[in-house]
Amino acid sequence: MISFILLIACFIIFIYSIYVYLFSKPVNFPPGPPNVPFFGGYIFMLLLNYNHLHRAVNRICKFYKTTVIGFYLGEWPCIVLNDSENVKKALFHRDFDGRPDILMGRLRHPNLDLRGIFFTEGDIWHEQRRYTLRYLRDFGFGRRYDLLEKEIEIQIAQYLDIIKNGPKYPHENKYFKDGKVLLPMAFGPTFGNCFITCLLNEPIAREDMADLYTAVDNAFIFQRKTDNYGRLYSLIEEVAKYFPVMSDYTVARDASVELYTYFTNLINEQVKTFDETHERHFIDMYINKIRQAELNGDKESHFSYDQLTLACIDFSFPALSALSTTITFLFQQICHESEVQQKIQAEIDHVVGQGRFPTLDDRINMPYTEACLREIMRYETLVPSGLPHKALVDTEFLGYSIPKGTIILPALDAAFHDTSVWERPNDFWPERFLDASGKLCLSKDISLPFGAGKRLCAGETFARNMLFLFTTAFLQAFSVRMPNGVKAYKFSENLTGTIRTTPDHWLQVTAR
Repeated sequence: MISFILLIACFIIFIYSIYVYLFSKPVNFPPGPPNVPFFGGYIFMLLLNYNHLHRAVNRICKFYKTTVIGFYLGEWPCIVLNDSENVKKALFHRDFDGRPDILMGRLRHPNLDLRGIFFTEGDIWHEQRRYTLRYLRDFGFGRRYDLLEKEIEIQIAQYLDIIKNGPKYPHENKYFKDGKVLLPMAFGPTFGNCFITCLLNEPIAREDMADLYTAVDNAFIFQRKTDNYGRLYSLIEEVAKYFPVMSDYTVARDASVELYTYFTNLINEQVKTFDETHERHFIDMYINKIRQAELNGDKESHFSYDQLTLACIDFSFPALSALSTTITFLFQQICHESEVQQKIQAEIDHVVGQGRFPTLDDRINMPYTEACLREIMRYETLVPSGLPHKALVDTEFLGYSIPKGTIILPALDAAFHDTSVWERPNDFWPERFLDASGKLCLSKDISLPFGAGKRLCAGETFARNMLFLFTTAFLQAFSVRMPNGVKAYKFSENLTGTIRTTPDHWLQVTAR
C-alpha cells in the first residue's frame, strides 16, 4: 500500500514538473505558447506555418486574443509585437536597442566572430555605425552628391544597354536573355555597383563584374536561408552541428563565407595600393584608422580588417538583394494590374519625357510614382518580422516585465496591415498616400519599412533614391509583363526568409 502511494506521489510530482516546465515564464510575461523542451514555443510556430513564421504568429495572436505574445525561442525569452502602435513604441524604446548573439549573426565570419554593424551592440556598434555613416556621407551615401548621382545614371544606362543590345560578357548571360531578365536577382549587380561606388569612389568596370554577380547570388542565398527568428540552427546550435545540411546551415554558411571573401578581396586590392598621404575613398580612410591603432599599440581598438569587411557586407545587403526585391514586387504587382504601369509611365512622359534620364529633382513632380514605391514597401513587407532587437536591461513595457536579454520582434508586416490604422490594408492602393489634389502627402505614410529609432536602417536615403531613379529610368525605356503562357506569381506564393522574395522567374521586357 505504501509503495502504491509513493508511486502515485511520484507520478503526480512528475506531471506537476512537466506542467511547471511547459507553462513557466518570467514573472508578468505576455501570454503565449507553452515551453516545450529543447524548442521552447518555437515548435508551435514551425507546426503552424513552417515557411512563413510571421503568419504563424498571426494565428497565435488570434488564439490568445492579443497583439503581444511571449514565449521561448529555444532558450531565449521572446516577445512579438503584432500591431502598429506597439511596434512603433518598441522601435523607439532605448532599452530595446540590443541585438541577440545568435549564430545567424556569427556564421557570416570565417571564425564565427561577431563583427559588423547589424548584429553587434554596445560600444562597437555605436562607434562603428557612427564612423561609417559619417564618412560614407562624404562619398554620397545618405545625401545628395552630384558625382554619385552622375555615376548612378551611368550604371542605369549600362543596365538598360544590356537589355536593349543583349549580354556582352559571359557573366551577364546568367540574368539576361532574349529580352528577358531573371528576377529578383537581375537588378542586384547595378545596385551593388552603385554602393561600391560609395566605398571606392568609382564603380567596378562592366567586364570585371563577374564576382559581383556571384555576390548577388550569395546575398540572396543568405536572405532566403535565414529568417528574422534566426532559424532553428541559429537558436539551437546543436541543430547546426548534427544536421548542417538538412537545417540549411551549410548553404547559408557557405554563401556567407563566399560573400566575406568577395569583400575581403575588394579591400585587399585597396591595401596593395594604399598611400597614407592620399586618401582616395572611404576604404582608405578606414585603413588609416586601422594603421593608427596598430602604431599606437591600441589592442582594444574596434577598427580591424574583418570589422571593415563585415561592415561593408552589412551596408551592401540592401543594395545586393533588398532593393532588387522591392522593385521586383512592384513589377509583380504590375503583372497583376497593368494600369499601375500605365499611370507611372504617363507621369514619366509628362514630367521627364524621353530626351533625358529622370533625376531626383523630378521626384516632387511625380507623386504617383513615389506613392507606388511607398505602397509596395507597405503592401509586401520586405522584412515581415523586423530584425530582432534585445532588451539591454530589465524593463517594464506595456504593463509587462521584460527581463534583460529578451528578444524583441517588431512584426512589421502585421503593423503595415493593421486594420485599426490602414484603410483597405490588404489592397495595393498607392492613392492612400495622395491628397485630394493628387500631391504626395508624407504625413499619410506612417509605415516604417526601414525601421525606426537608433536601429533605423542607415541606408534609407540611399535606398529611396535608388528605387526612384532606377524605377523611373527603367519604365521610361521599357514596359514589363510575364512571358507568354506564364502566370504571374501571387504574393501569397512569395518566399519568406530574413526578407520576402519572389521565386526566381523571367520577366519579359519590351522597348517602348
